[in-house]
Amino acid sequence: GHKPSIYFYQHPEYETINQLKGGTERSYCSIAFSNDGSKLASVGSYPDYSLVIWNWKENSILLRVKAFSQEIYNVSFSKYSNSCLCTSGLAHIKFWKVSNTFTGLKLKGEVGKFGSVELSDIRDMTMLSDGNTISGSENGYLLLWEGGVIKSIISGMNGEKCHNGPVTIVRILGNAVVMTASSSESKIKFWSKKKFLDVEQGENQKTELACLHLIDLKTDEGIISIDEGFKNNGVFLIMTSKGRLLKIKIEKTQKSTWEDIDLVINLKNNKCEILEIESFPVGKLRTVDVYKDKIFS
Repeated sequence: GHKPSIYFYQHPEYETINQLKGGTERSYCSIAFSNDGSKLASVGSYPDYSLVIWNWKENSILLRVKAFSQEIYNVSFSKYSNSCLCTSGLAHIKFWKVSNTFTGLKLKGEVGKFGSVELSDIRDMTMLSDGNTISGSENGYLLLWEGGVIKSIISGMNGEKCHNGPVTIVRILGNAVVMTASSSESKIKFWSKKKFLDVEQGENQKTELACLHLIDLKTDEGIISIDEGFKNNGVFLIMTSKGRLLKIKIEKTQKSTWEDIDLVINLKNNKCEILEIESFPVGKLRTVDVYKDKIFS
């Protein structure tokens, strides 16, 4: 399109409550809210590749910069700071910080240096509480970044790849668990966040970590997207590479939360129900009632 807008809808009325204009020339690649919900970051595609920080409630642009000179896939705020965020895409990752200076707000970016590690497209990443960042990679390993450089290449035990294909989803659940998935396989893996925080710089830049648990959807489809907004109720929505929307319902005790690492360790003893809600046609926007498995046009 030409000069697209970002729309905000009110639930459950589905009425438009806000519209942001002027963030990019043709299309948006990704948007993300800050942890406190006060800011929205958007990234545009060719030709401008603009990174814009919005005060979305007031319809105002706080900061605008060119994020990169080639394709960008994602933007993500830190869970632990409303002034730190990352962008990533074709053979790059970039770390950003919003600073309050004498002349106003400034947005400074630093491109990640792969060093001796092979360049990789990066689809997703998440920032840790110590300021380091975990990202996916094309070859199935996780990358741990510190100060703009790769601190360690993370594999499973015995050097196994974390996933058999590009790691396209990297998320923190609660404050104790890291969740990853790939667009080339149907496995969702859970890791201890503390283990990533404890990684030390090794001579060969490699670290082996044990996966706490995995959920296998047992299909020939990869995982494109995971919505963990209902995780406290044990519910995850999965979009597959074939356009199917799946709901995972994990049976858990009422008191257990994702702040408790024991919840994930004990998942193997809990019932995991996988339901198909619907196959989505390309180009259609749908609204889902997660609890009633109901689709609204």
